[in-house]
Amino acid sequence: MLAIALVEVAIVGLAVSTGALFKIANIDFLIIGVILSGMLLSSRSKVFVIIGNSILIALLPLFIRDIPPVGNALAFFDMVSGLFLVFIWHRNILEQDRQADLARFAATHRGSQQSAVAGQCPQ
Repeated sequence: MLAIALVEVAIVGLAVSTGALFKIANIDFLIIGVILSGMLLSSRSKVFVIIGNSILIALLPLFIRDIPPVGNALAFFDMVSGLFLVFIWHRNILEQDRQADLARFAATHRGSQQSAVAGQCPQ
């Protein structure tokens, strides 16, 4: 969580320190924090990171006076974050299906192996 916060602070700091034309372009890089949270954090934490970043982008004009309108940056961030959440959800479902298939295969294989061993052992 600390690494994600540091990335977010670095991106906002870069946006604040550069010229007004580049501030919105730098804000789009906040999506990196969402990608990192998708790899490192739980689903609930991912949603909190996305909501926090959306609020930050929406409130950014209050803190930086010469920033252009943030509507496009906010729309881009929300669209990419939404797609990312859908992809993560889909990946989790595929992983659950894969784990279920592996468990089913292991149970079938274990059962056939036990019956083969039982048939070969003399009594």
